[in-house]
Amino acid sequence: MSKVCQSYGICSSWYGVDILCFSYCSLSGPSPKPCKFRVKLDESNTWHFISQGARDRVAAVCDFYSYLRYIIRGIVKTDVHSMFRELIRLRTEMALSRLGLTTK
Repeated sequence: MSKVCQSYGICSSWYGVDILCFSYCSLSGPSPKPCKFRVKLDESNTWHFISQGARDRVAAVCDFYSYLRYIIRGIVKTDVHSMFRELIRLRTEMALSRLGLTTK
């Protein structure tokens, strides 16, 4: 039997191997699953653990703003309708990630 971590700590597994377990997401609070992803927010050496859902939300927003930046800089060379469809797809990804759903 493995014991459940409340926040940060070492969970002893059923096989006797110690697993580092972080079940508290720095962005969204307590997480039902271990937080596997890390993010560094400033120049200090502090890493913050985030959950899969928080990582998906951050990635969706970054994808959206990156595509907008590409349009503004003139890197995207498609017609207006294709750009609009891509923006709508990226906005849909942001909304789905907010709901905890992903299409990937």
